[in-house]
Amino acid sequence: MNKTNKIINSAVVLVILTACSTAKNTDTKVATESVNAERIGTKTIDLSYMDKSIKPQDDFFNFANGAWV
Repeated sequence: MNKTNKIINSAVVLVILTACSTAKNTDTKVATESVNAERIGTKTIDLSYMDKSIKPQDDFFNFANGAWV
């Protein structure tokens, strides 16, 4: 392996490790926002709007919104 290949391989490994550590921070932020949304009562799914007598594979729109519509 020549010197150029070693430098390129090292740079690729560094980019991958940096991307992995960044992904962990993003997941934590999303989980925190989800918990906060539940506390506030916004951005949640209201299950009372669902029409559970309809199979989702037959008509998903009416399954999800049947009681609301």
